[in-house]
Amino acid sequence: MIVRLPDYYGATSQNSYLQPTLNGLAANKTTVFIGDLKTPREYVYLPDAAKMIVEIAEKDDSYGENWNIPGPGLISGNEIIQIDRQVTGQRKMVLPLTKNIIRILGMFNPFMKEVVEIMYLTKEGFILDGEKYENRIGPIPKTPYKDGMEETLRILMR
Repeated sequence: MIVRLPDYYGATSQNSYLQPTLNGLAANKTTVFIGDLKTPREYVYLPDAAKMIVEIAEKDDSYGENWNIPGPGLISGNEIIQIDRQVTGQRKMVLPLTKNIIRILGMFNPFMKEVVEIMYLTKEGFILDGEKYENRIGPIPKTPYKDGMEETLRILMR
């Protein structure tokens, strides 16, 4: 089975586009945001994604198929930062990383080198269609961004 999901976030996520931003805000440091802060994009809260993947895997007839794991809709980087600042009280600068900056960083950082190849995903928002999941499994867990970010940041700030 192939499971596709948008970028994800959560306290235990690694190598997600959003993780450096959340880690920096939780640590009260100047941080980065990968992509344009104005472009609305879809993210999925990791516990929601994990739940959906397990539910798909429990169905014998789901194997050999492609599945989409959607989030709760589109949100811009600016909106994410606004939510995160409400939770953390942090006001440090968040620097957007463009493709050219990431290309330079990729000369020194293997993760950023890989990010350059898929920066096209940050250019415009798209929403994964969860209709198949809803029809065959049931309602899609969609933790609102505010709730997922609050929980993530509270754990990261411990």
